[in-house]
Amino acid sequence: MKPGPVPIWKRLLKALRRQGLPMLLAPPALVAIAFDAWDFASLWVDHDHTVEETALQSQGVAREIGRSITSALQAIEVEATDHLTPLSNQYLEKKIRMPQLLAGYGLARQRLPQLASIHLYKADGRLADPPQLSRRMPPDISAIALFKAHRDGVVEQSVRVDSLEDLVSDQMSVKWQLVLAQSVRNAEGEFMGLMIASVDTEYFFSVIAEIRLAPGTAIRIFDSDGRLLLNHPRDFTQVGRNYSSRWTFQDWTQSKVELLGTVPDPTDNSPEIGVFRKVERYPILVSVGVAEDLALAEWWRELAILLVAILTFVAASLWSARRPLAAWVLHQEHHTDDPSGFRDGDGI
Repeated sequence: MKPGPVPIWKRLLKALRRQGLPMLLAPPALVAIAFDAWDFASLWVDHDHTVEETALQSQGVAREIGRSITSALQAIEVEATDHLTPLSNQYLEKKIRMPQLLAGYGLARQRLPQLASIHLYKADGRLADPPQLSRRMPPDISAIALFKAHRDGVVEQSVRVDSLEDLVSDQMSVKWQLVLAQSVRNAEGEFMGLMIASVDTEYFFSVIAEIRLAPGTAIRIFDSDGRLLLNHPRDFTQVGRNYSSRWTFQDWTQSKVELLGTVPDPTDNSPEIGVFRKVERYPILVSVGVAEDLALAEWWRELAILLVAILTFVAASLWSARRPLAAWVLHQEHHTDDPSGFRDGDGI
């Protein structure tokens, strides 16, 4: 009875044993594989070091931006408590006139370049500033939640981001305002009005411009609700949009801790190496990162060179050892040692 056909997997195993295995065990190939395997392992270590270094650099930039924001807002808080609130109180109690009030506000803006504007509202929510100086402010904010919270004593001083439709009555070039609101009360504690100081976003761009950034570094500043306040490089089409549904915000909402390392871009979920953290004391979030492809560009180049070197080295080693290996295979299979039987070069 004739034996049945040999299964293909048995034939593949036999071919591997007779040809592939001796080739791989050839001393030159072993040296090539061991050498390149060591380089490959070292390259993976470099990958981790690159990710860690990029993340730490981004963390340093984010902390510096956070300190600048904190310093700028704290200076406004101190100015509001020590000078602007008493001055506003004197005006509402009719102890000084409007020119003196505006002069005091002007001096404050000279001292603090981060101040964009200062406006005063009376106890009924109506604007106390002259209309010609407050064309971009709504004349009555009595129905706005911010005013109600201060009027009812829920808060005395607050820093928050208000949307365009909440605080501005006409069209402006920005879609948001970062404002500090300070209640104005008399000696008896009665609510007299609300002073609103808005922060100049260009001041933060000047802060970013002074920081030494790695090539390709992207900076985004959000409010705690996920609205983009400013970005660098500038893209005004993104400013004002809400990105709270992105993966980064969802991760941060669950953990409330700094995200460091491989963090998705908060605006489009693309791979990025960087940091996402909250500014201390204020409802502001800072994202700093470098696109993963850009950060690892040098690593990918070295990996490609290494792979080409591995393939070239192994191929050259196997090619140079093909005839001695073929003789060894024939010897193991009890064939003749005469090399004339394998003129094709493989002996099989």
